[in-house]
Amino acid sequence: MKKKFTVITVVLTIFVGSVCYSQDEITRFFKFGEYNTSKLVEFYLEPLGHSMGNNLNSGWYNTGRAHGLGRFDLRFGMPVTFVSDEHLEFMIRPDDFEGLSLVDVKDNFAPTLFGSKDDGPDVRYEGEIYKLPSGTGKEYFSLVPLFLQLNLGLVRDTEIMFRFMPTVSVRGFSTGLYGFGIKHGIKQHIPFMKQMPPDLSLIGSYARMISAYGLEYNPLDNPDIDVDKQELDITSNAYSVSLVLSQRFPFVSVYGGVRYMYSDTRFAVSGQYDIGAQVLEDPVDVEVKNSQLGLNGGMRLKLGFICLFADGTWANYSSITAGISIGFHN
Repeated sequence: MKKKFTVITVVLTIFVGSVCYSQDEITRFFKFGEYNTSKLVEFYLEPLGHSMGNNLNSGWYNTGRAHGLGRFDLRFGMPVTFVSDEHLEFMIRPDDFEGLSLVDVKDNFAPTLFGSKDDGPDVRYEGEIYKLPSGTGKEYFSLVPLFLQLNLGLVRDTEIMFRFMPTVSVRGFSTGLYGFGIKHGIKQHIPFMKQMPPDLSLIGSYARMISAYGLEYNPLDNPDIDVDKQELDITSNAYSVSLVLSQRFPFVSVYGGVRYMYSDTRFAVSGQYDIGAQVLEDPVDVEVKNSQLGLNGGMRLKLGFICLFADGTWANYSSITAGISIGFHN
């Protein structure tokens, strides 16, 4: 039986509670042949790849001070990345495709995944006219379920961080992540700053998220098509380096700094897909990369063993993170 939801709908249902779309929304790309399918999927999903990487780079710290030796906390957080207007649509350039042209050359912008719920422009392919798919109308992307992170203090003003989200499986969709990071206080290496009250740390992190979704696409009921081998695989790797200055007050800590972020996300559609004129095999294998430098700031409210924190990063893809931690904080 055909699934009710598109690949992208299920991803967003898990992550942001998006409304349901029919399966045709994503598979409408298949009819344009393997090359065009790969290019269109890349343009359509590019903001998703950047947003996933951005979320993986968010929420690693809530102060610039490293835990003391043996101190630790266990935290839960949810980052949300906002997609700016410039990433809600992409330009259709006929030179980017094979045999695909615009019906109206002035109507040359199509929605990305996060774009308008209205259908995209009319395009002509092999003598037929088709509409490109719509977006979800969601201009943000959140990471749900919450990530779990353990921060542990070591010697010499150094703290290590481990992040984990167990693999979650729903309706043929699965996702999970892991990551690690390190925070090191650098005032100890700068003589004139050793006795100054603000804390100054250098923080690095890496995270990897792997998702998979079974497609089960066989509208022509071709007996030679094995739907169990049809799958969309999404693998996102994210790296960040931050320089953070923070100040502690009674119950409250505030911090700010700069953060460099890099991510690469791979989208791969595997299996065979009968579209009538031909059978596509492993039609999509694309990688989208993003690097950005942003300003970061936030605050932490300490209530005994419990801390509440909020964090924001202003960059090309901006984000906020909110969470709670429990433990023996610094």
